[in-house]
Amino acid sequence: MKMFLDIDGVLLTRQGGLSVGAEIFLRHIVDKHEAYWLSTRTNNGTLDGARKAFHGLLHINLIERIQPVRWTTLKTEALPFGTENWLWIDDELMFVERQQLEAENALGNFLRINLRKQPDILNTLRF
Repeated sequence: MKMFLDIDGVLLTRQGGLSVGAEIFLRHIVDKHEAYWLSTRTNNGTLDGARKAFHGLLHINLIERIQPVRWTTLKTEALPFGTENWLWIDDELMFVERQQLEAENALGNFLRINLRKQPDILNTLRF
């Protein structure tokens, strides 16, 4: 499965620390799936923003096993609508992105993470 991962609010807390269970979750994802960064930190298609975000928090080899995807305005630009199985994990969904997911019959491919309500949610997720 293709996994599209946001960074802030999912793997990093609002305070900039690593989310509970983030490293184990990421190791599972990269071992079992095809993983992609879908974040404002990497929307230029490079890993520079991910490297900076996780500096001192995660080993660089783990960060680099996840490929960045390029997008300009909406994260949905990078999603593979009409293709194989995929999942987008994020803490926010803009109204227009939700509309596009609905139009593509792909709202079920989105998983919202709320670290404030469930700070250890990453410990429970395995795909």
